[in-house]
Amino acid sequence: MMIAQAVHIHTAVTDDKIEHVRDVIRKSRRLSVRAVAEEVNLDKESVRPFLREELNMRKVCAKIVPKLLSDKQKEFRKEMCLDHLQRIENEPYFWNSIISCEGT
Repeated sequence: MMIAQAVHIHTAVTDDKIEHVRDVIRKSRRLSVRAVAEEVNLDKESVRPFLREELNMRKVCAKIVPKLLSDKQKEFRKEMCLDHLQRIENEPYFWNSIISCEGT
């Protein structure tokens, strides 16, 4: 009986490869890891460390996003929250205008 061994393709991390992956992600953050790997012509298991370690990104709901928000993004979110709080105080039925949907 033969025992199958997992073979991992290790790809040397180069600045060119990292930049190529970064460019693909900038064009469309909705790409899957597989689609990014196909676009840059690398194994998807080689692309994962690029995204995670080199670009400090992770996959969230099929969208690749930075792990940490920039100061500008934090300020924007804060402004939006303050705007919503103010509208809630001034418009009692504001919540009725927000559309939500369930996960099904």
